[in-house]
Amino acid sequence: MLFGLLAASFALATPADLSRASSGGTYFNRPGADPASHDADLKICLAVAENFSPLGSNAWQGVVQGLLAGLQNQQAARANIENCMVARRWRVIRLPDDEAAELAKLDHTQIHDRLAAWVGSQAPPGEIVRVWDNDASNTTDIQLKTASYFAPGRSISMAALSPDDFPAVERPRFVKPKLIMKGLDPRELSGAPPEASIVVVSFVGGNLFHGHAFAFGRQVSAGAQPEVLLLGKPRVYAVRVNPGVWRLEGILGTTASLSLCLGSPAFEIGPGEVVFAGTFNVYGESLGPDMSPGPAKEILASAPELLSRLRPAHWQNGSTAPCSLNTEFYSNVYAYDAPIQ
Repeated sequence: MLFGLLAASFALATPADLSRASSGGTYFNRPGADPASHDADLKICLAVAENFSPLGSNAWQGVVQGLLAGLQNQQAARANIENCMVARRWRVIRLPDDEAAELAKLDHTQIHDRLAAWVGSQAPPGEIVRVWDNDASNTTDIQLKTASYFAPGRSISMAALSPDDFPAVERPRFVKPKLIMKGLDPRELSGAPPEASIVVVSFVGGNLFHGHAFAFGRQVSAGAQPEVLLLGKPRVYAVRVNPGVWRLEGILGTTASLSLCLGSPAFEIGPGEVVFAGTFNVYGESLGPDMSPGPAKEILASAPELLSRLRPAHWQNGSTAPCSLNTEFYSNVYAYDAPIQ
């Protein structure tokens, strides 16, 4: 159930499955890039993958330390490394099986030397099998499954790196978030104090018990308790929140969930403001937000003072968050650009 892939100049026959890496012998390519940028981004994505575990378990602790010994058979980790690289605008190139098999006989230094001429090429050897094209923009193609533990291929890019390149990575201590799951009722809305910051947001098309929920997170300083607005029931919510920047943090499901720590839309709300964040639809033509104000006006009809202060959220794409945040909620990682006017 999560995320169809539409390449820049071609469409793949089936949606991208963000829980599995591309099959075959693959490497990463970005026209104009050099080997140093390839290696640097790959190390960043290895650290990102270290944070995520299938169904929130601790099964992937030590992924980086055991990179060459086991990472290529750990499908969830490989999938997240690929998702991270694609979100950083690297393309996935698949070599013919015979060429990939020949490379597999080489040591990492020889593979790295071979890739040096390919990672930045405009027309690299092999077939382009995946590129960034805002895969989450059409939710009819959303696809996310429980991770398989058997990789369908081999990452040539990872095989080009030395184990000495990777320092030990400690998984950050999990800080239990403050969860907000209930909106204000009409009486509470009418009695809200002038300094209250209220977000109105609508969720349609699914629910937590049938596969989907939306999570919004407030940006906080490192080590502070995260605040998460979790919408798991189709309805309009009017919620009192702390002022600050709130971002679409992720999409949760019953078998697997997606963190949008690599990029998502965000808006800011100040003290005393009433902000409509729009309608999000997990089964619509677009994830959202749809900023048509009808749902907000309806829920605030009994609180005319709040309605008079209502304004639309000024969403901006490109917000990021530490990928170590709230990882117990998520199994996979990616990014999303909302259709903001």
